[in-house]
Amino acid sequence: IPEGAVLSIDTTRASVARMALEHGAQIINDVSGGRLDCKVPHVVAEHSESLYIVQHWRGWLAGSAGDVPDADTSVYANGVVDDVYDELMKQVDDVLQAGVSPSQIIIDPGLGFSKPSVEHNFPLMTALERFNATGYPVLIGASRKRFVGAALADAGIDKPDMDSKDNATAAISALCAEHGVWAVRVHDVEKSRDAVAIGNAWRAFAND
Repeated sequence: IPEGAVLSIDTTRASVARMALEHGAQIINDVSGGRLDCKVPHVVAEHSESLYIVQHWRGWLAGSAGDVPDADTSVYANGVVDDVYDELMKQVDDVLQAGVSPSQIIIDPGLGFSKPSVEHNFPLMTALERFNATGYPVLIGASRKRFVGAALADAGIDKPDMDSKDNATAAISALCAEHGVWAVRVHDVEKSRDAVAIGNAWRAFAND
């Protein structure tokens, strides 16, 4: 690992997490939030200097054979914000019970996971203050998700391509920074970097 680099490994398997941490990875990103392999949180707990991204997702590729991924896990009886918040906090409680320190935990509401539509994802992004209020750093991964393209289409953009999605993602990154998000997961780093830099400049002059 190059000096100064921070390496995050996406895995839902304890064996992979252990090997990665033993060879210098600093972050484990578990899209199942500890649900697919219950040993992952225990491995993270054994490496007290590591960080653990606990993401919300109701199913392991559930519904992915249909036209809309996760369609059968995307009904939120109490509203998407309340249900995702409650379920994610239950996942965090389970991770804590496994021995992971609160200082190791990062939470991710899991945009696009069991949340196929614009109506599922934008309410979560506009409720970032609620997730921030938990005291845990918040990670947002909106980059190139299906709902980003759908939102562009709803805005009248004809057949949004990947470049359009990256532009939209940069806007989301800037808004996330404005609302105190710890980090964003993106494909086109430079566009999001530039968007966040301009947002920072805006705030600097607004506070003068």
